[in-house]
Amino acid sequence: GDAYLLPAMQAAREMHIFPMPYINGVIWDDDTQSWFRENGRNAAVTDENGAYPVWDIHQEYFAYMCPATTQRQAKMRETTWKQVAEHGMRGVYLDCLAATRSRPCYNHDHGHSLRGGFYQADGNRKLMHDLRRNTRRFDRQAAFFTEEIGEMYLDCMDGFLTLDYLRSALRQGEQVFPVFNAVYHSHVINFGSDAMLGQPPDAFALQMGRLFTWG
Repeated sequence: GDAYLLPAMQAAREMHIFPMPYINGVIWDDDTQSWFRENGRNAAVTDENGAYPVWDIHQEYFAYMCPATTQRQAKMRETTWKQVAEHGMRGVYLDCLAATRSRPCYNHDHGHSLRGGFYQADGNRKLMHDLRRNTRRFDRQAAFFTEEIGEMYLDCMDGFLTLDYLRSALRQGEQVFPVFNAVYHSHVINFGSDAMLGQPPDAFALQMGRLFTWG
């Protein structure tokens, strides 16, 4: 492990700073020892041709995992527990879990309906309820966040990193209203922007002002 991580975590806690690591919530690197050792292929999404869809990230290749599989859920529980219990993190940010579109899975061995159905949302919901229940036995304040908004995860996520509404250009005459925040503000935290100190002051102020007024 990293010889600097645990001392740094202790120093952060003494300053009342509680780091939360990034892990990806939907993919598994198909060129790692764990992928081969644990036969991660068994829990990957399977398309109609029997292959698993791949996400190419700068020529690094990752398999999309099927949320309904017990193997994938167990791997996510293992990874999260290490972050919180062994490394002293205050929770975990699971990237892409609410942002990535569902991918139909045709694997008969996964025990879910083929192609369509609710099994992907149901699998992620079960995972998140398990993560919160298990990790909060160790740290009652452990929190979990993900990218973008998923209404089906309101009762099992503590917050959403909402960026796309700031990144996407509006068409002429189009307006965006914070309806989700207005309805669910008391249930979940929405946060985040791409604002940077190097931006023109007016642009930076506009993003900060929007975040503040939209809650």
